[in-house]
Amino acid sequence: MNLSRSFFSRPLAIVTSAGCALALAACSTEDTAQQSSPAVSGVQSTIDTTEAKTNTAAPTTSAPQSTSAADAGQQKIPQAASPVAFAGMGTASLEDQQHMPKGLGNLIPTGVRVAAHDGFTRVVIDLEGEGEPGWFTSYTDAPAQQASGKPVAVQGNTFLNLDIEGTPWPSTPELKEKYMSPGTTPGAGVVSEINYTTTFEAQTQLIIGLEKKTPYSVTYLQDPSRVVIDFQN
Repeated sequence: MNLSRSFFSRPLAIVTSAGCALALAACSTEDTAQQSSPAVSGVQSTIDTTEAKTNTAAPTTSAPQSTSAADAGQQKIPQAASPVAFAGMGTASLEDQQHMPKGLGNLIPTGVRVAAHDGFTRVVIDLEGEGEPGWFTSYTDAPAQQASGKPVAVQGNTFLNLDIEGTPWPSTPELKEKYMSPGTTPGAGVVSEINYTTTFEAQTQLIIGLEKKTPYSVTYLQDPSRVVIDFQN
């Protein structure tokens, strides 16, 4: 059989056309896939991973943290204790004190007493005679006898020197008997001991030994006459 060339060339053209069509379709599909899913570089991936780690870290806040009750107690500033009010007479002070009336009396020290009270300790020097006494007081760490300067033995950690003016030495045996005898008197409260040293040139000296240096006041009372020293406890 003698077939013409056109008979074979037509199917070949159809097959060739179909193959080209399929190739073009495949190329179009690949291009579409590449456009819809772009490639990601390694640098960008590293940055993304770092940001992800940063974002997953615990968030920071500037708000104050809660404080436990124990910490709150430690943070409280202790307040200074209120000073104890002076319960004695007059105004208490650590300063030296003195009193000199216009006209000194003619008085005899007949005895000394000491007693502890609620909030203060009181020392009383009883007097007999006329007029008003004067006095000088000062704290000292080394008590010494007036005139001679000899050390005075008296119990205590600190000492108040008391000089009472207007107490001349009695000129008669009867008045002399009324004078209290030099020596020591047991203490009470903050007072450890009292030592009446001597009377010299109308001045009577007493050394008051104390447990501690504390504010005090000196007051003169009449009927009967007496010098009162109140120490703050």
